[in-house]
Amino acid sequence: MRTLDVAIVGAGPYGLSLAAELDRHSLDVCVFGSAMAFWRDNMPPGTKLKSDGQSSDLPAPGAGFPISRYQTETTGTFEATRPIPVTEFYDYGLRFRDRVVPRADPRMVRDVRQAGSDFIVTLDDGSHVTARNVVIAVGVASFPHLPEPLAGLPAGYVSHSVQYGPVAALAGKRVAVVGAGASAIDVAAALHEAGADTQIITRRATIAFHHPPARRPLRHRVRRPDTGIGGGWDLWFYANFPQLFHALPEAMRLRIVANTLGAAPGWFMRERIEGRVPMRTGMTMLAVTGANGVVTFDLRDRQGAKHQIEVDHVVAATGFRPDVARLDMLDPALAAGIRTAGTAPALSRRFETSVRGLYMIGPIAAPSFGPVMRFVFGARSTTPILARHLAAQCERAKPAAALRRVGQAAYRQPGE
Repeated sequence: MRTLDVAIVGAGPYGLSLAAELDRHSLDVCVFGSAMAFWRDNMPPGTKLKSDGQSSDLPAPGAGFPISRYQTETTGTFEATRPIPVTEFYDYGLRFRDRVVPRADPRMVRDVRQAGSDFIVTLDDGSHVTARNVVIAVGVASFPHLPEPLAGLPAGYVSHSVQYGPVAALAGKRVAVVGAGASAIDVAAALHEAGADTQIITRRATIAFHHPPARRPLRHRVRRPDTGIGGGWDLWFYANFPQLFHALPEAMRLRIVANTLGAAPGWFMRERIEGRVPMRTGMTMLAVTGANGVVTFDLRDRQGAKHQIEVDHVVAATGFRPDVARLDMLDPALAAGIRTAGTAPALSRRFETSVRGLYMIGPIAAPSFGPVMRFVFGARSTTPILARHLAAQCERAKPAAALRRVGQAAYRQPGE
C-alpha cells in the first residue's frame, strides 16, 4: 500500500492552503473532504464575510491565487474593502483548489488510527490510505456550543446556528435567536426574510455592529493599528506574532482567547435587522423550558423587570468550543493520547499534538496560537510554517525508511 507523506483531513481554507504550500516541497500529499463545504452548507442565505477582501486570501506559494485575482477575473474589478458574499468565497475556494492544490479527494475521512509510526486513514467508502503524518483541519462545524439552560431543552426544541444553511424549515414559526454576534444576526435576518416570526435575545446591552471601513487619520492608525482581524495593538500582536503568543503561559492564552473579539456582526447587516427584527437586549435567562411544542423563556432585564415569552423553536447562536473529544474521526485510543489545554489540544510550536505525526490547525489551534486562528487570515501564519516543518520531518525520515527496506531485504531467504 502506498504511503502518503501527509494526509490533510478537511478541505476548507486551512486545509487547502496547507496542501498548496506543501506542493513546493515535492511531498506526496492529499487533502480529503468536500472542498469549502462549511461555507456552502452552513451559512444562511445572504451571508457575507466580516473580513474584507484584503484579509480573505487563501495563502499559497509565490503569486498563488489571491482573491483579488479571482474577483478581477470574474467581475473585472477588485475592491479591497467590499464585503464578500459567502457564495463568492465558496466559489473562490473551489477555483483555488483547482489551480494550486495538487491532489484533492472529495471523500470524507471516517477514521484515523495509529499503525506503528504511521497512521491508517479510513474513508467514507471503506477504503484505506496510509500516511506518515496527519493534519486535522476541520474548522468549527464539529464544535457547536449550547450553554445552560438551552442545553437542557428536549430534542427538537433547540438547534445551533451552525446547522443553517437553508432556513426554510422554520418559515412560519415563532423563532428566538439567542446571541449577539455575526452568526446570530446572519441567521436572524435570513429567518425573518424567509417568513419566520423572529426575535433576538441577548444578555448584551447593545448589538455591537462593526463600523464601515473608512480611511483613518494617521494618528488614529498609530494609536490603534489596522490588522486583518481588527484594530488595536493587542490585535496587531495576535495577528502578526502567533508564535510569540504560543510562548505565553497556558492560563493566560486561554483567558485571552475566551475574551478577545467577542460578538460583533458586520456593519452591512444593520439594514437587514434594525427596524425589522425585534431585539431583546440586556436579558438574563432565568429559565427556559420546552413542552407541548412551545419553548417558554423567563427573562429578567437590566432594570429587574421580568418577562415571559413563548416561541416554537430556539436557534442558539452561542459560539463554538474546540474539543478533541468531539473529533469523531479520531480513533478513541488515539484521541486519548492527546494532551489538552482545557478541551483543546495542547500544540507544539509546529502545531503538533502530543501524538507524534498528528497535527491540528485552524480554529482548534486558537488556545495555543491565539484569536487569529479563528479567521481565514490566520492561515498565512500557519501553513508556511507547518509546510516547512513537515518537509524537514519527511526528509529526515527518508534514511530511516531506506535502512528498514535494506534490513527487510537482508533477511529474505534465497528465492523469495
